[in-house]
Amino acid sequence: MNMLFSAFGRDYRTPRLPTESNHIFYGMPPVQLVRDAPWFTPDYSAFILADKVIMDGVFFDRLISKPHLLYKMAAEFFGSAKKEGFIELVDFEATIDNHRELIDSMMERDLRSIEPWIPVLQESIQIWRNIIANSSKEIQEMLMLDNHAFDHISYIKNGLGHFSDCRTNHEHYSDFRLSTGHFPDLPVSQIYDISLDNALEYSSKRRKASIRNALQERIAAYLAYVNANIILSARYQAPIYDWSDFTPFYRDKFLGVGQLSNTIESEVKQLRHLFTLFFPRIQIDSSKRFFKILRNKRIASLRKLCRSAVENNTVFDDEFAKRTLAEVFKIDQKVSAHMRKVSWLTLPLGAIPYAGTFVQKALEESIGAYVTKKDRKPYDWFFVMSDLVEVTPPNS
Repeated sequence: MNMLFSAFGRDYRTPRLPTESNHIFYGMPPVQLVRDAPWFTPDYSAFILADKVIMDGVFFDRLISKPHLLYKMAAEFFGSAKKEGFIELVDFEATIDNHRELIDSMMERDLRSIEPWIPVLQESIQIWRNIIANSSKEIQEMLMLDNHAFDHISYIKNGLGHFSDCRTNHEHYSDFRLSTGHFPDLPVSQIYDISLDNALEYSSKRRKASIRNALQERIAAYLAYVNANIILSARYQAPIYDWSDFTPFYRDKFLGVGQLSNTIESEVKQLRHLFTLFFPRIQIDSSKRFFKILRNKRIASLRKLCRSAVENNTVFDDEFAKRTLAEVFKIDQKVSAHMRKVSWLTLPLGAIPYAGTFVQKALEESIGAYVTKKDRKPYDWFFVMSDLVEVTPPNS
């Protein structure tokens, strides 16, 4: 299965920003913001679930050649993925250009009323706030200090800045900038007299034309981006992988065509949770080794487990972890017992003149590999996970 990585903020309504733009997120792929890393980290789980990742060529070149400091580690990983053949570069712009009339129709239908989108936007903004709250202090400080981090679609000028806390204190205003959603407001000079939360919470506030128009423009920014990605997904026959704060918008759009959710996001979450259960402190020590393991056929068992968990609403909890580790321990004991038998049975071969020791060891290793593979097969997914990561000792 191929997976389409979004190019953040790229919609069909406006010209593409220059590649030398300083905007942190614009055109960049989804990554993870985690508490124990001072920079953005690649989403390894998404790569594990994908046979190949589809990305826009222009924005990929920008990511590799001129990454923002926060994206530098991710850029190195994406560069390795391309060299290893796990990324396919395409032209998002050409596809969007060929479907402008269709996207216009989608937008017209979506924006007949903004009221159905109010709870969707509220949920999206809350997810973004949670992402920021769970990121490291270093990431939060750099985002707050960067002049472009919260102005990355300010080229959409029609009223995004109507919503603000009206607080000019730098510390408070910085906190506000981190909490208004992935598509933020214009700079402080655009402050008006009502907060975004109030406008979303109280329908009476939305009766004012200027407030309603500003809300519609904000919702339109989300929908133009989401609709463009849905078109790209259909064109390249690959499910979308995007920032999680856009999930409410995708969910609502997919419901309209009889799909419950974006299953890729659900499968990625399941895989992340599996890693959290079994390897709470992990480090991908080598990109080359990581991609080598992804070529192993056993990776299919891990993908199958995540897909099955989504389809059957399976919960990966502590009990699941205990059962799994108990079975893995039994398997290791069984393998050790089998290896002792194999060693004993092949012992006479060592008496063969000249080549005896070599023949014995070769047969012992060959039979041992077969026995180990057979015994471990039911839990291939666990062993491939352990191969993918370097486990950091808890007290290190």
